[in-house]
Amino acid sequence: MIEPVAVVLNQTALVKALERVNVVALAVTEEREAGRFTVFLHGPAGQWAHGVAMRRVAAIPGVFGVEEEPGVPTILRVTVAAVDRGETAA
Repeated sequence: MIEPVAVVLNQTALVKALERVNVVALAVTEEREAGRFTVFLHGPAGQWAHGVAMRRVAAIPGVFGVEEEPGVPTILRVTVAAVDRGETAA
């Protein structure tokens, strides 16, 4: 049996969650594939160094995965539970 996901994030909910964990993002864009976002970090804030931002994002409930864009540590690819575009996030 597949367990239901407790937290489903849309773009707005992800931005708010980033703020709660003190990740300074310049922008968060939604990819065509549902449940995939690109987070552009504020480089001068230094939060990308040593994987700090990756760990903070990975700790957000509803986030399944975080990958650094190869060669660009200020861009993170974030995977969350997919939500239909017409639904509101929990």
